[in-house]
Amino acid sequence: MMTVFLLFAFALIIQRISTMRKARRHFPNIIGANEEFEIYFNQLGIEHSSEGAFSRLEWAIVKYVLETKQHFFLGLGPYNAVIVPKRLFSDALQLDAFRGFVHRRAGVGSETVKG
Repeated sequence: MMTVFLLFAFALIIQRISTMRKARRHFPNIIGANEEFEIYFNQLGIEHSSEGAFSRLEWAIVKYVLETKQHFFLGLGPYNAVIVPKRLFSDALQLDAFRGFVHRRAGVGSETVKG
């Protein structure tokens, strides 16, 4: 039941990323910069889909979870991370559900950065 709720909640939460307009202006010739895309967090991993493309990162790839005042960083390596802005969540319940889900699925340690 909770899994269904989480999948539904994340599908609603993770919609368009507002920085796409900026990316289109600043990176007009970069492949993928002008495409809309969706990111889903589910039992299988982190899924990214856009027109004509799909990718999945399995949870085993996530090396760390870093939480700041405004973002979650799901670290894939020293220079790569999936960044999830906290402003995407409509309330503290959704934020806590996402936090718990990510920590359970990734199975890694976490750190909260103050400031």
